[in-house]
Amino acid sequence: MHATLRIRSVTAIPVALPLKRPVLMGGRVYNSSESLLVRIESDEGTVGWGEACTAPHMTGETLGSMVHAVDEYLSACLLDSPAWDRPWLIQRLSTSLVGNHAAKAACEIALHDLCARQLGVRVADLLGGAARQRVTMVAQLANSRAEDDIEEALVHARLGYEIFKLRVGIKPIAEEINALQRLHQALGPNARFCVDGNTSLTPGYAHQLAMSAEDLPLIFIEQPFAATDFAHTKALATSTHIPLCADESIHDVADLFAWEQASCIGGVNLKTIKLGGLLPTLQAATVSHAMGMHITLASKTAESGIGAAALLHLAHVVPNLEWGLNLTSHYLSDDVVTRPFRPVGHMQLPSAPGLGIEVDEEKVERYRVR
Repeated sequence: MHATLRIRSVTAIPVALPLKRPVLMGGRVYNSSESLLVRIESDEGTVGWGEACTAPHMTGETLGSMVHAVDEYLSACLLDSPAWDRPWLIQRLSTSLVGNHAAKAACEIALHDLCARQLGVRVADLLGGAARQRVTMVAQLANSRAEDDIEEALVHARLGYEIFKLRVGIKPIAEEINALQRLHQALGPNARFCVDGNTSLTPGYAHQLAMSAEDLPLIFIEQPFAATDFAHTKALATSTHIPLCADESIHDVADLFAWEQASCIGGVNLKTIKLGGLLPTLQAATVSHAMGMHITLASKTAESGIGAAALLHLAHVVPNLEWGLNLTSHYLSDDVVTRPFRPVGHMQLPSAPGLGIEVDEEKVERYRVR
């Protein structure tokens, strides 16, 4: 990379991307997915893109606050700075203000994309190089009826998916158990399952679910209780052989140590919006692996192809991905990348430099929130 290469613009672009169908998240129904896109351009004209979905219940950030964080604080860390000094710039982003991990993630991903494009390498190469040739994908199911879950799962099975994540707490407990059993029967012996409580389960509900699923190929139960509910998580962990997975509980390495000391989880779901970008998430994955934890990576429903590409690069680099990768950009009815990712059971890295995607800036403007 040219030693004088400098960053000349940092642009925060709020967008609302249309979904194929309404999605239930956090008790609300969404018809579009709100994301912050960050566009970074060098003085030589190279452009890098980053993205972070809004998840106020997870990071405390709204679309407006993310734009404000970039415009008023984070852009100052990057503007007129040498793009080649990536570690220093990432450190400046990290310490520029407290929290705001999603806004930081969008900037950090864009910086990685810019630097990798300028060097003619892939983002995965900047992160240390690919540890695997392909990654196993997770199919997400979150319908109000078991019949719809089964129909959607069969479609994904034909695309090569082997891991299926069922959102639980939507249906009465008897219906949830019945749905799991019917999914197991419909998909056959090679399918594996995981369930996600999204912090919404009661202890009784979670215990009954775990007991009823003992004979099913359930690889983990994700975040059944509130983020800091060590007591109920510990009680559930001691009553079942099914590993528990922390998601909303993990925002930094200190959280990992706290949960490891509690000895009640078997793995973690890591997201760039919670941890502040690709490099902090990779660091958290390295620590998790050293603790003997399984790892799954996930985007929030539903990032565009920009965020999906970033997570796909990270998935090829983390030390283990035993619980798979959950991408959800295919839930969008339109994307801002020129070649959206197709849902398939296993995915390989894009071969082009940077994130390996091209952004349609006309679509970015079409979906910009003004």
